[in-house]
Amino acid sequence: MKKIVLTDTFRICLILVIIILLCKDYYKQIYKESFTNKKLALTTCNNNKTYYQWIPYCIKFWKKLNFDFVVYFFADELPSELEEYSKHIILWKPPTNLYTPSVCQVSRLYLPMLHKNYDMVLITDVDLVPLSPLYFSMVDTFSKDKFIAMRKKEDEYYMPFNVASPEMWNKLTKVNPTKKSINEKLKQIFEKYKTSNDTPRKVSWGLDQDLLRIYIERLNEDEKQIITNLDSYYILHSNWDFKKAFFKDKNKKIDPNKIGTLKDNFIFFTRDDERKTINLQKEIDYLASLYKII
Repeated sequence: MKKIVLTDTFRICLILVIIILLCKDYYKQIYKESFTNKKLALTTCNNNKTYYQWIPYCIKFWKKLNFDFVVYFFADELPSELEEYSKHIILWKPPTNLYTPSVCQVSRLYLPMLHKNYDMVLITDVDLVPLSPLYFSMVDTFSKDKFIAMRKKEDEYYMPFNVASPEMWNKLTKVNPTKKSINEKLKQIFEKYKTSNDTPRKVSWGLDQDLLRIYIERLNEDEKQIITNLDSYYILHSNWDFKKAFFKDKNKKIDPNKIGTLKDNFIFFTRDDERKTINLQKEIDYLASLYKII
């Protein structure tokens, strides 16, 4: 019987194959342990610290509500202070000659359909920290065959919070679920709705919600669910101001010691109307303690 001789090259290749297979199983398990939820909260940001400083807080608070969290970061590179959160960040080079803050706004309509491994994908703002377990638990009851606008305030559809399956997001926007198609769609939108011929191209603030309305209204009635007029939900602002979430309302003050009695009624926490965050860390720490955020 002829003796089989293994060459050094063959041995090396065999060892490499074994290592790759072992690593594949290992990282698959690590990923499974890190991202086990069926729900994803998705948002966008750029290298403006006013906004990206909220990312670490959002990660923890969304996790408490059983959502994975991802932020698309439109920039050429990630700030070093965000490196430790890179597992939750997708770096995306902004399309050329488009105003990046507006890209962040509009792109949220198209990015959810890329996440086909999730049952439901919810879009949000990066500077909104979710609070109410009761409000966000509604997502577990929604049909995957409907697009759900979770906060229609009078005649306006707000970008946070809209939720649907990746397939339904695709049906809503009718854009191919690829990075290339999304970039092309953004360029088309910015050309069609440009406010001037200057570069970078700019569009009006709030165009994202205008497009959202167009998309929702062209859906059949049995393809959508609109949530509105919920009288018992509020928005909590920094400096402990609050107001109704579904109706026009003036800010009122609340004693922070009383927030605990309305834990389920505050949908989210965010900066005040002047975008001041002087006491942000102190306020977040208080809310983390109150909502038992680790």
